[in-house]
Order: sequence, then structure tokens, then C-alpha cells
Amino acid sequence: GDPPRLIAERDKVQTVITDVKPILINAGFSITNLTDQELANVLVNKAIAANVTDADITKAATDLETNRTATKEVLQNIASGSAYTNNESNVTLRGITLFEVAAGYGHKFFFKDTYWGANLKALVGRVGYFREEFLKKKIESSDTTTDFDKNSRQSIQPGVDLGLMLDKRDKYRFKLGIVGRNVNFPEFDQPAVAAGEPKYRVQPQVRAGAAFYPFKRKFFVIASDIDVTNNISPVPGFSTRMWGLGTELNFVNSNWFNIGLRAGLMKNLSENDSKPTYTGGVGLKLLHFFVDVAGAVSSELVEVKSGDKESQKVPQNVQVGVAFGLNF
Repeated sequence: GDPPRLIAERDKVQTVITDVKPILINAGFSITNLTDQELANVLVNKAIAANVTDADITKAATDLETNRTATKEVLQNIASGSAYTNNESNVTLRGITLFEVAAGYGHKFFFKDTYWGANLKALVGRVGYFREEFLKKKIESSDTTTDFDKNSRQSIQPGVDLGLMLDKRDKYRFKLGIVGRNVNFPEFDQPAVAAGEPKYRVQPQVRAGAAFYPFKRKFFVIASDIDVTNNISPVPGFSTRMWGLGTELNFVNSNWFNIGLRAGLMKNLSENDSKPTYTGGVGLKLLHFFVDVAGAVSSELVEVKSGDKESQKVPQNVQVGVAFGLNF
């Protein structure tokens, strides 16, 4: 009988066989005497007999199922006498880097200890685009990053942020707030190589948070915030809804001078298997001027290989941000 080993992998292989079996039969392969399930069992058992590890069989079956559409198209081209490179499976990268210059204003709202605020921003956006059909050209990671940066276009659009805050620090030692960023749906021009692509739209984000001050002097704060919206990313099928938890320790903590150290973590709640990202930062306040430096690094590592160099593991995501401001 069939051993109860790697059953899930057999099922994945079977789904692909169901797609491509008619193509193989029409091309002259004698496999009509086997059912799709039997053929999947034969392939997996052959791999087991050849001492292929379970981990490698699992990865191969997953890759095969993930790329079942591309596999079918390649076989159809071969069976019809066309070159396999007629397949249009491709690597496509879309992205944007944003630089913001903002002017903000805040004021008391109608209710006690309630405040509203708004930012009017000039958004300098550089949109990058890369597309290559990987069956027609060998693609190196250096190609994607070089061409992505080269095939870019910069434009400037206005942006609007709106916020509301309840400040109960004096009586209850906490604050609540909610902010909507880029609520005007700013759109940026695509580079020439992305002909036919719609303008790159920056989706609004709504985020809510709370802060608690354990001590009366308010030099130490614990805060948490979360995305109210599920944010669509440039990668089809991938979205983000970030939750964060952090703390800040303020040295001096006067109205005219302060140094604040921050640490925390965040996690994408839209992806069940996402790993936490660790965050940190430092802020300096001097009279009405302030500067904040912040960074984040993912705890998840990915293997990257460039050219003939040995592959190395690097954090999946690294972020660095610097903000300057003037309060008056």
C-alpha cells in the first residue's frame, strides 16, 4: 500500500498533474493507464527511493503547485511546437520612495482635553518599475535592483494628514489618539517603461494608539498602536496591518531640552506567519527644534545571492527614518 508519508505533497503534485496530463497525453506520453493520484504517488515515491529529503520534496511540491499555471503554459508551448520562451511568466517589481515636507497645526477641539491636528505635506515620490520574463533571460538580483532604480520617475504631489487626540495625562496618566495619513489619495507618475500601468496611488492609512505614563513625572511611557485599515501593498495578494508595542525613556524631560530613547517591536497581523520586527530610536529636543532618528530590523532572515558571490542571510526588512521639525 501507499505509505502515509508526505501525503500533503502528493496532493499538491496531483493538482498539477490534473492540469498538465491531457497535454502530456496529446504529446504522446503513455500515462493513460495511471490515475492522477497514482501518478503523483509514483513521482513522490521515486523521490523517496532516491533518498531525496522530505524537506526538499516538500519544497519541490510547493513550488510546483505555486507555479502550476506557468508549468502548464510551458508544456502547451512545447506540445504545439512553440519555443518555451513564448511563456510570459515574469518578475515584476513596483515600488515608491517618499520624501515628505510637512507643515502642521493643532488646536483644542470642542471637548475638554481633546485636540485636533492636521498636516499639509509636499510629497516627493520616486516610482520605480522592473519587469522581465524570466524564461527569456537569466535574471540576477543585481539586475532587478539596478534596473528598478534606473527605471524610475520623480513627481511631487500634496498630502494631507488628519488626527484627533484625547489627553488625560494629568488626571489618569494616559493619552488616546487616531490619525489618518494621506487621506487625499495622492497619485504619482509611473516611469516610461511602465507604459499602460495606472498612476501609483498611495493608499490612506488609519492608525489608532494609546500611551500610558506609569510615573507622575511622565519621563517614562509605554505605548501601543495598531492599523485600523488593512493596507494594500504593491505586491498582489500581500497586505499589511501593523501592530506595535514600545516604550520611551526621557532624560532631562524639560520643556526646552530633552533626549528620548525608544525601543519596541511590531508585527504584521495580516500575515499569520510573519515574524516580529524590532524597532529603536532616539530623539533630541532643543527649544522649538527637534530631530528624531528611528530604525527597524526584521527578525526573519532571507538568503540572498548576487552574481558569483556566496549567498548570505540578511534581514527580510530594514527601515531607517530621520525627521526634523520646528514647533511653535
